[in-house]
Amino acid sequence: MSTILIDATTAQHARGGIGVVTNGLLSALAGQQFGHQITVAAGPSTPVPAPLHAWRPPLVARSQGRILFQRIALPALLGPSDRQPDRVLYLDSYVPLWRWPGSTAATAAFVHDVLPLTHPSYFGSRKDIWKRLGFRAIARQAPEVVTSCEFTAAEIQRELGLPSRVVRFGCGQISDAQAERFLAEAPPRRRRYVLYVGAIEARKDLRTLVHAVLRTDHPGGEDLTLVIVGNWRTEEGRAFRRWAQAVAPGRVRFLGRRDSPETLTLLRSAGALVYPSVAEGFGLPVLEGLAAGTPVVAANIPVIRSWAGDTAHYFQPGDAVSLGEAIEEALSPAAEWKAVRGLALSETYRWSGFARGLLAA
Repeated sequence: MSTILIDATTAQHARGGIGVVTNGLLSALAGQQFGHQITVAAGPSTPVPAPLHAWRPPLVARSQGRILFQRIALPALLGPSDRQPDRVLYLDSYVPLWRWPGSTAATAAFVHDVLPLTHPSYFGSRKDIWKRLGFRAIARQAPEVVTSCEFTAAEIQRELGLPSRVVRFGCGQISDAQAERFLAEAPPRRRRYVLYVGAIEARKDLRTLVHAVLRTDHPGGEDLTLVIVGNWRTEEGRAFRRWAQAVAPGRVRFLGRRDSPETLTLLRSAGALVYPSVAEGFGLPVLEGLAAGTPVVAANIPVIRSWAGDTAHYFQPGDAVSLGEAIEEALSPAAEWKAVRGLALSETYRWSGFARGLLAA
């Protein structure tokens, strides 16, 4: 059996959540024998995870331009009849779906979220117009749809009219081996900063987070610092950085993009991971925080609560007072039981299981 795995995204967490899924999946495939040929059609700036250097799957396309890849390179690649695989797996990359010749019965599409449909006010860029077109193609051709949690599955049913198979992620940037090690290790000494990892955009509600940090002291009496890992070198990111430096001088550090090892070091030693996002398809940084044994503070939105349960400290979205209180609670030694429960929950999320579940689709 031959399978083409199509990815048109980036593969670092602070550069896009779905890229972490691609990276975790490829790493899992490299460590297992699935008994058939897998060809990877890699999109813009997709790196090859370290375990794949030994595996060396065919890498049939690579382009630095998203539109070039989706509109020109990939359709040309998939055209010749002698390259028709038995199965096609789309990871949040749907644009070529309607171009596929023949039946789509052997096609699976991993739908990370339908946020452009459920939260249109936060979207409108060119890439999300492509996403809407992709959703339309999926609704029309009805391949096997895979997603990450029951809440998103319900949204896919409501918005696209399609059932979907739920397959649990692995723990974000944390590999299966690292996750098992974190279960056995005591966490390092926590430092007096809270950490945010992810995109810098309106739906992440980082301004509320800055206001909350300003009104919150560390239990030791020192000023609390906010550390942000994510690409601030966008128009929106630069504007937010200027605002934060003016409103909270010396209290917010912008580290930009960081590779996974450095991000995990920051995560393991943070006083808490704070994720104030008001619109999500899953919320991978929350899972990363739980798997690292780090206290997690998250906006009380249905999608995160649906799978994280009582392992996180929740606050009312958009409310800096509520967020500040949740941060203080998370930093308290009395809240350690939540971190222990979060570690236990993370045991059910592994990339090897995600790989098997996705290929089974």
